Amino acid sequence: MKKLQIGLFLLFFSPVLQADTLVILERSGTLSFTHLLIQNLHNKQLPESVHFGYVDAVYSSLPPDVKTTALEVYKSAILLSAGINESTPIQKIISQGSGPARFLENHPELFSQAERYFTHIAWQPHTGTLIPSDVNVMENIHHLTTLFPNKTHLLLIGNPITSANELVNIDTDIKTISPSLNRVSNIDYRNVSKEVTELTLKTKDMVALITHPPEILAEQRSLIWLKSQSIPILFLFANPVDLEEYKTVGGLVVDPLKIANLIQFLANSPEVLPEPYEV
Repeated sequence: MKKLQIGLFLLFFSPVLQADTLVILERSGTLSFTHLLIQNLHNKQLPESVHFGYVDAVYSSLPPDVKTTALEVYKSAILLSAGINESTPIQKIISQGSGPARFLENHPELFSQAERYFTHIAWQPHTGTLIPSDVNVMENIHHLTTLFPNKTHLLLIGNPITSANELVNIDTDIKTISPSLNRVSNIDYRNVSKEVTELTLKTKDMVALITHPPEILAEQRSLIWLKSQSIPILFLFANPVDLEEYKTVGGLVVDPLKIANLIQFLANSPEVLPEPYEV
């Protein structure tokens, strides 16, 4: 009887052990956005069982062989920045952005017992649950293309891994919602000047829709070249900081506070349903 009383006391009065959660944030090309996101997360005063690691946005653009070579470097950076090691009992992983998501997809063995939740991406992962946003990509593309009704040639610019083709159907969808367009070209973000020049078409008819603001030097050079050709530039995904820095227009403007709210919700919820979330 005494043992039963002790057991009941421990059951009802012992502190509940909270499962550890690893949040992997994307250190974006625009560090101001990353800083705003981190600041908002710190203001949430999440429990000590929530650990924050980082993956640079440039990871998405690395060739496959470089990703393989750099595996241990990226993994060590995540663990070191999060203050954990491979024996930490991580039960839930939340990724924000394409860089961390691609890293997790490439390495399913990392904390393989943990549930994975992917946020702030526009493609379907295979090693966890996508928490989709409530945005309509095609609706936003239609809005952006109507800003330049006299342009007939759309340049869809992305990198080969996170390409614009993952987001839209070139032949059907865009021409259906934007009848003024009679040509759509898929362009590698890193080789814009070369590929556009090879088209041997008039640049005055072109408008560029870029998946995201530049994250590496080659993408930065592409943006400069587009501006030198007086080709209007639109970002499909951006944030207020990017729009101010590059003096351009964005379609799906991401709010760091809303991303922080989503991460807080996922970290604190014992059960999560993959429902659309406002970002």
